[in-house]
Amino acid sequence: MMTRTIQTRIFTSFLLAGLSFVFALPFSVCSRMSCGVQGKGTMKYLSMEGGFYGIDADSGAHYRPVNLPKEFARDGLRVRFCAEPLEGVMSFHMWGTPVEIVNMEPLKGKNGINPAGQTATPEPRKKLP
Repeated sequence: MMTRTIQTRIFTSFLLAGLSFVFALPFSVCSRMSCGVQGKGTMKYLSMEGGFYGIDADSGAHYRPVNLPKEFARDGLRVRFCAEPLEGVMSFHMWGTPVEIVNMEPLKGKNGINPAGQTATPEPRKKLP
């Protein structure tokens, strides 16, 4: 059976570890991660080749996420992203560098998060006849 001091030390260790994790959450994951590609950009819907979403980065580069989360598939959404470039990936989409998203978060603004902290709802895309 464990003594009371050992139990207290174990509890304190878990408590401190949990608090450290909770206080670290508000900080951007991108700033702490080592990513091949990171930055800010605008999500862009491209209708060519069946249609897909890409990132038009502020740096002028174009990235094509292969694992884009559904909540970020919104034309005009401003995002901060952290991604790893994929080598040797074959695709019929002839636009942008293929990347695997490590972390992505919406930025505040017209098409991102409004001041109340709610996510903006995109307008439905009109289908062509």
